[in-house]
Amino acid sequence: MQTVYYINLFHEQLIEINNNNDSKLSIYSKIKSNYEYEKYLNYRPNSKYLTKFRLSAHNLPIERGRYNKPKIPRDLRFCIMCKSGIGDELHALFQCENAEIKTYRDKYFAKLKSISPQITCLSNNNKLLYILNASDIDIIHVTCDWLCKIDIAYKKCS
Repeated sequence: MQTVYYINLFHEQLIEINNNNDSKLSIYSKIKSNYEYEKYLNYRPNSKYLTKFRLSAHNLPIERGRYNKPKIPRDLRFCIMCKSGIGDELHALFQCENAEIKTYRDKYFAKLKSISPQITCLSNNNKLLYILNASDIDIIHVTCDWLCKIDIAYKKCS
């Protein structure tokens, strides 16, 4: 009986998050639809980076700007690496023009394409959701390593 209560509460909170465009958990609400254990948590050592990106607890400007005093409005949290575009997860992984970030993108996205060729047919938004919600262990490994490099690069630059 308690399990049903928590599952219903979980779904209610996802709906609430989806209705709030400025929510810290906007990515999480798009990728997490079932109340269940996530396979990626078994991968070490870099699974913490996948967790950080899923929960928006990373070093990207979209998150860091939230804690400035005064808080930087979401639409002004620009990428610190290329100074162009909002510094969110989508930008960092698929749009940033910084040479270091592009090198990581080329390296890790090539690995993802070799594992899952259909990924090239997806929009960048759907690519992001696909890699953050993957259940294939090979995709999880590549994604965790890629997110580690991205998070560390942004942390160094901030």
